[in-house]
Amino acid sequence: MAKTYELLQCAAALFEDSFMPAQQMEYVRIKMYDSMQRIRPLALTVVDSFDFTDAELKSVLGRRDGNVYEHLLEWAKQSPINANDVLPFHEKYLGSFMKEVREEREMSKI
Repeated sequence: MAKTYELLQCAAALFEDSFMPAQQMEYVRIKMYDSMQRIRPLALTVVDSFDFTDAELKSVLGRRDGNVYEHLLEWAKQSPINANDVLPFHEKYLGSFMKEVREEREMSKI
C-alpha cells in the first residue's frame, strides 16, 4: 500500500516522462482505493491491538467511547502550554515590541 501511495504521489512526473500511461495510473489509483476500502473496517482494531495509550499516540482521536471532542477539550485544558492566558514569551518579546509601536504611533499623531 505504501509503495502504491508513493507511486501515485509522483504520478504527474511518471506520466510526463512517459514511464506510465494515464490509464495504467488510473488502474493503480482504483486498486489503491479498493484496498483502502477493504482495510478501513480493520484499521482501528489493528491500531488498538498494539495497545498504545492516547498519550503515546499524542492523540485522543479514534477513541472507543466516541467522546473525542470532550476528551480533546480536557486534554487541551491540561496541556502546560495552556496553563497561562498569555505565554511568557509574549510579555518578554512581543509585548514590549507592541508597546513601543503603540507609543510611536501615538507620538506621530501629535
